[in-house]
Amino acid sequence: MRRIFLFFCFFFLSVHYGHADTHTADSCSLADVTTAYNASSDGDILAVPAGNCTWSSALTIGKALSTLGAGSGVGGTKLTASGAMSSGFFNITGFTSSNLMRISGFYFEMTNWTPATAINVSSITDDNVRIDHNTFNQGSHAILFYNPLGVIDHNTFYNSDLTIEYSSGSRANADASWVSMAVGTANATFIEDNHFIDDANYTGTYFDERVGTFNGGKLVVRHNHFDSTQSAYEGQAIGIMTHGSAAGGCSNGYWQITGLGGDCRRGQSVVEIYENLIEGKRIDYPVVVRGSANLIYNNTTISASAGASRIAMSEEEYTVGSNWSPLRTAWPAEDQVHNTFIWGNTFDGEALTSENLLVEPSETYIELNRDYFLHAPCGASDTTDGYGNTCTHGKETFTGANGASSSYPTDGSTYPTLGTMQFVGTGDNAYYGYNPYTYPHPLALAQYTLAITKNGTGSGTVAGDVGYIDCGAVCSHDYDVDTVVTLTATPTGSDVFAGWSGTGGCLGTGTCVATMDAAYTPIATFNLSSSIPHVTIGSGPGMTISNSGPGIKIQ
Repeated sequence: MRRIFLFFCFFFLSVHYGHADTHTADSCSLADVTTAYNASSDGDILAVPAGNCTWSSALTIGKALSTLGAGSGVGGTKLTASGAMSSGFFNITGFTSSNLMRISGFYFEMTNWTPATAINVSSITDDNVRIDHNTFNQGSHAILFYNPLGVIDHNTFYNSDLTIEYSSGSRANADASWVSMAVGTANATFIEDNHFIDDANYTGTYFDERVGTFNGGKLVVRHNHFDSTQSAYEGQAIGIMTHGSAAGGCSNGYWQITGLGGDCRRGQSVVEIYENLIEGKRIDYPVVVRGSANLIYNNTTISASAGASRIAMSEEEYTVGSNWSPLRTAWPAEDQVHNTFIWGNTFDGEALTSENLLVEPSETYIELNRDYFLHAPCGASDTTDGYGNTCTHGKETFTGANGASSSYPTDGSTYPTLGTMQFVGTGDNAYYGYNPYTYPHPLALAQYTLAITKNGTGSGTVAGDVGYIDCGAVCSHDYDVDTVVTLTATPTGSDVFAGWSGTGGCLGTGTCVATMDAAYTPIATFNLSSSIPHVTIGSGPGMTISNSGPGIKIQ
């Protein structure tokens, strides 16, 4: 019988995948991917092969899966939006798991700003969520990430409106994020090593922020590149904006009125923004914070416009025209900017000065050396920080619920209060001894995937000299950057190895040597032998036909 082998080996071996099963879709169409999804279980791998496919609605993912495309570049997996895509291509929702939930290796084409999003994450309980090594083109929002914890890394974003929108996902999660005000921990969502690009194809007549937040959570934005130097739009670009309590979800804005667990939105508790490059034609506000404790340091801003770039800090509870009613009239506000440290940042090659700050509505409400400091956190006996900045001392603490305020109207008379914030001007600063969390994030170690595909009419195995690859069963692995892997293809029995194709620079019928500076998908083709097997007719005197070189010999 003629043997036909055409299959994909997408089994990704890593500590996160354990004994996961791999379910490979027949194509990148929504129907085929849905079929493979339905066959999968929590913790499995859903492999989507290379191709160009148009989707008009989302695949709802209700279990923790590693959904892996064949790469976001040429020859990879490209998904194109048709219609509003209100829940994106992948709608990740409605489950609790401790397994890895991952989306990687896709090109999401949204054409314009009509599609709402590419990836929507909401209403899940999972600390191991990773979105990585994808490319997003346009869309109103590339990613809606409404989950307390996760990592968004090594993605490229082109010309979105508001690129990543982050929230803790619920008021209960928001309150929980304020219980501890610790920094430098894993208890946050990390946005790192991404490239945000606005170029000549940018279609907007304004810029929203590239990373925007609301309703609680802890956030770390680090080692990203925001680039609008080639943008068709000449207006101001904003890299990062945290929205504070944002007066959302309730009629008068104040969260203490309904108490903890109520319906009003809250601000982020702690935000760390560091080691980012923000450049463009006009960068008025590389960072805008409207609440929270913040550590903003070692960011580089390069703006082609003549005006000064500024870090902005604001609190809308004091501002006429905001959504709070009645307005607050005294310090402190709920969830306001506090224990915020700004140091080591440069603007067009010059160190940040007071000219590079904007405080709204005034220093009465957000005050230097009380609510924010222009140095790294200092100890009580320090006179300068590690950057040579003069230290000031003291910190803000809360009585009652963190983020609460006892000033009017939440004064216990007009509206209830759950506590307040106080400042003591002596002693260590908050976050003295600060150390950032491990970089890269343990879920985002600098690795690339080598995924072997086998096809043809025959069979065989592929083995790697650097462990892991034994395809066979294990046809893929994530390798550290610049690892050199030599692959050897061995046909089964009389079958023949016809040669290499795909990516990774593999050609011919010899070994394949792949240097892991990107994700690669070599293809090994095995075919049946062209020889005619020996055939014996009868068991006594008769005729035997056998293969004897290029011709057929009759015995």
